Amino acid sequence: MGSGVGRNSIPLAEALKDRSSKVVCVDIMQSALTKLLAYSEQFGVRGQIETYHSDIGEYEVTGDTYDYIVAVSSLEHVDSERTLKHVLKKMVQGTKINGVNCLIVNSNLQEIDALSGEELAPLMELNLRTEHL
Repeated sequence: MGSGVGRNSIPLAEALKDRSSKVVCVDIMQSALTKLLAYSEQFGVRGQIETYHSDIGEYEVTGDTYDYIVAVSSLEHVDSERTLKHVLKKMVQGTKINGVNCLIVNSNLQEIDALSGEELAPLMELNLRTEHL
């Protein structure tokens, strides 16, 4: 979920290369998916990569399908907390029994301009408190 250019997808595909597995990559940015495909070709895993151009909040996760679902620094970019809960529910439903969901979510993010000391608005849609998450 939110695969970007393949920082996590390509190593997963490399690890699964001998298992006839697919790594399904979803991202809202077509340019990221285009680079992901080029990089997957470069690293010899193009046959394991399947891309979908979609907002992760709208992507239809097929039930009981995935062994692993990975979302690294992407869930905080959905449009609302309601969408976040919806995506998490779809991820649970889409994961096979004994499957794994790996979630890395930024929270309590604070950005400060190094020169002025001025607090800036973080560039993410959901900046939830860690305790709330």
